[in-house]
Amino acid sequence: AGLARDRDHGLAVGQGRTQGRDQALDQGARGLGWLHHAQQPAPAEHRVDQQRRRGAPGAGADPARARVVGVTGTQGKSSTCHLLHGLLEAGGQRAHLGGNIGGSLLESLPRIAPDDVCVVELSSYQLEGLSADLGNVLEIAVVTNVLADHLERHGSPEAYYEAKARICSLVRPGGTLVHPARLRDLVRRTGRDVQALAHGPQADIRHDEHGFWLGDTALAPLEALHLPGDFQRENAAVALAVAHLIGTPAERLPTCLGGLGGLSHRAEPLGLRAERHVIDNGVSTTPDSTASVLRSLPHGTTVLCGGRAKALSWEPVLAEAKRLEARVIAFGQSGPDLRLIFDAAGVPCQVRKDLQQAVDLAFQDTRPGDTILFSPACASFDAYPNFRARALEFRQLLPEGRSSP
Repeated sequence: AGLARDRDHGLAVGQGRTQGRDQALDQGARGLGWLHHAQQPAPAEHRVDQQRRRGAPGAGADPARARVVGVTGTQGKSSTCHLLHGLLEAGGQRAHLGGNIGGSLLESLPRIAPDDVCVVELSSYQLEGLSADLGNVLEIAVVTNVLADHLERHGSPEAYYEAKARICSLVRPGGTLVHPARLRDLVRRTGRDVQALAHGPQADIRHDEHGFWLGDTALAPLEALHLPGDFQRENAAVALAVAHLIGTPAERLPTCLGGLGGLSHRAEPLGLRAERHVIDNGVSTTPDSTASVLRSLPHGTTVLCGGRAKALSWEPVLAEAKRLEARVIAFGQSGPDLRLIFDAAGVPCQVRKDLQQAVDLAFQDTRPGDTILFSPACASFDAYPNFRARALEFRQLLPEGRSSP
């Protein structure tokens, strides 16, 4: 089985077939067995047969004792994996990207050399389903943050936290745990001889007006990062630090970082459309992830949000929307309920039945030079199979435009 991918609960296994959540979770967790195989080569007499059964190229190749970095978190794990993988490759390190962001690496085993680095994004679903005998397979484990999400699956914030925290037990002796400074509880969940590095303001891994830092080591100036949004600085700081821990020289990191772009649908500027600045943050399925983007946007921004709401607090979005004097257009199943929430907080909110009507209203009610943010903050399942399908439709509904200067 391939590695299950959890994107707005859109779990896909194998050759693109959609399966039930629990079945996909089970198969996806078993797919993480490649981590075990990458660390523990099979007996010679079994290797050829295993390769043939998988139909993988390079039959007979010895699975490498790969260096593995596991990344989890509520927000930022995909961007951190993307940046880390890009930094490593730009720095001359062979790297492989897999897990929740790139699918199973089982088929890549014959091509993974002993000194290669595997960057693996792990969702709470996958961590929850891991076999207890997987062992200490990670050289570095990264936790970007742990906020409330997926409560319909895990049942409570505490259970969700426990699922995320399982990554700590996967760090091998002599390895490293990179964790949010406010979550020091995670450190005690690792084994002995594990180095713990905190990230955040005034922490081991941080950024300030002078640049990105790992302790006293300067990693890159702020201007080397070309991705918009303060939240991307946090992701970049962690990615830079881990790349340096893996072996990329600090003096090469600014150039490596400068050549990297961002992932689609993550605070992605789409240029000018009908003279409006349009930003696609379609990856957002929680209020927290919408609030993190709003913190970097101008006053008067118009926000399109809606879908199937989760049982999460909207306070982060309300606070930023009031600060920016933003206007909200709510669409989809949660539209009427969202209007009540925003109206009660004094944030202007209009409701439209679907995304097309919301986009039409956004361009009618804004002026040239204004900013329109698409950041649903809700699950997509009222009308779409996953967040990506919803984001692609948003783009198709936009008027033709040009890139921003």
